Amino acid sequence: MIGSGEEPRGGGLLGRVLRHPSAALVGSSGLSMVLGLGTAALQARLLGPAGRGELAIAMVPGGLIAILLSFGLPDFAARLAARGTPTRVLSSLAVVVGLAVGIVAFVPYVALARFQAPQGSDAWWLLAIWAAVVPLYIYGSTLTGAAIGGGRWLTSAGVRALPGLLALIVLAFLFLSGEEVSPLVVGSVLIATTVLTPLVYLVDRANWPQRTLDRTIIRDAARFGMRGWLASATALVNQRIDLLLVSTIARPQEIGLYAVSTTLAATLNAVANAIAMPNRNRVARGEVEGVAKTCAATMLLILVLAVVLAALVPFLISVFLGRAFAEAATPMLVLLAAQVPLAGVVVLTQSLNGAGLPGKPLVGEIVALATTAVLIMTFFGHGGLVLAAVATGVGNLLSLAVLVWLCRRHLHRSAVHQFFFINPRELATVVRSLK
Repeated sequence: MIGSGEEPRGGGLLGRVLRHPSAALVGSSGLSMVLGLGTAALQARLLGPAGRGELAIAMVPGGLIAILLSFGLPDFAARLAARGTPTRVLSSLAVVVGLAVGIVAFVPYVALARFQAPQGSDAWWLLAIWAAVVPLYIYGSTLTGAAIGGGRWLTSAGVRALPGLLALIVLAFLFLSGEEVSPLVVGSVLIATTVLTPLVYLVDRANWPQRTLDRTIIRDAARFGMRGWLASATALVNQRIDLLLVSTIARPQEIGLYAVSTTLAATLNAVANAIAMPNRNRVARGEVEGVAKTCAATMLLILVLAVVLAALVPFLISVFLGRAFAEAATPMLVLLAAQVPLAGVVVLTQSLNGAGLPGKPLVGEIVALATTAVLIMTFFGHGGLVLAAVATGVGNLLSLAVLVWLCRRHLHRSAVHQFFFINPRELATVVRSLK
């Protein structure tokens, strides 16, 4: 059942593998990777570099602001669910917070859209749509957080893959129709699939909001958000600062090329998150000894996947994207390499969240953010898209260095090399431990 907390009990080896949380989430991320590549290719074919750039002008800040306006509620829900709080309580909390934030933020959000894009343009309308669906986004992402925190791995894995599948189907239909499609249409499809698919959790009454809500949990959520929001927001902006800055200083065609490059790299980030979530639950239960080895194992996996994808880049561009996106190849390769330290950042950040220390990474994230921004703003005219990708990698390395220090100080005094290197026996131990 979607909300029961019980997963299907398959027999034999396949059943045991599917019940393993990281196997389910990594499998879901692998499927999402394939679907993401498919939707990225269709967006490129439908819109071309310039149209893809206009889409990015709205979708990147729009999605980022929606996450920021969640104020850490999905992480809070995951932490409470891991400790046994019923999903119905968390669902009620999401309704209250989502509506409150959506109402307060709508007018400023629309006003902000005018600074990002001309009023009435496709990009402006997409930002206005994002402003309207913020309550739905907060509600759906909180239900997903509760599902992950509650250990409903197969369910959450399926829901994670669903937006990509639906978007792929709709975009494929638009492509086959042969009609000219605007960035507004493509963006609307992506927004709708993102905010509506998590509502499938409501198929199960166990996920329905209850009629009453203790004010204590609202205060606890506010405290959690206030402690960790600035750090989480900085970390999130840090991960997307390259594309955000490129979207303000580059031509639409360059924005489109870079947006395609980041899409490929982002598929690896989803894999890192699939490992980080079960590890966060373990840390929330007080199991902190394995954080360093989990970090090393995750970076090793991402390194292997990055090498495989790097070998496929020429094929992916020529077959799926088209010659118009040939200049995206080099930034793609650099961004794939940058995902290796970012994988460690994801694992260690979620570990600190699981330990109830969401505000600790702030200093390191600010340093990394400032470094990336200065490099791009100063040298973009000389290095272009490749420089933006290199700056992202430098920022990720700085974040990782600070997070290693923080985790050694606040979680467990593991040797520094354990965060970066792992032997086969330790790797097997990490895989077995992610439950």
